[in-house]
Amino acid sequence: GVISLVLVGASALTPDGFSAMVAYTSPVFWTFFLLTALTLFIFRRKGGEHPVFRVPGHPVIPVAFALMCAYMLYSSIDYVRNPDYGPKFGFAVGAGLLVMPAGVPLYLLSRNK
Repeated sequence: GVISLVLVGASALTPDGFSAMVAYTSPVFWTFFLLTALTLFIFRRKGGEHPVFRVPGHPVIPVAFALMCAYMLYSSIDYVRNPDYGPKFGFAVGAGLLVMPAGVPLYLLSRNK
């Protein structure tokens, strides 16, 4: 809830709040989608002869999905480099990408219990 309030407050400081939220949250979403696609290959490799997770069309469909996610991640970051949008949203995109790895220590702490 607190993170949502921070996002709403940050978007209120920009002329177009909705565009700002899309600009600084989409790189995070595409990063997670890309990591999900890459995790599939790790699960398949650990499964040996009997894969832990089956996917129709493997490896073509997961590779295509990973490539599209990588392209969309690049595009979402490149979008804010546009002179019309960059000065307004560039800092917010960087902040969004920095908040993402902040959850790793919390995850590691929760695993030890």
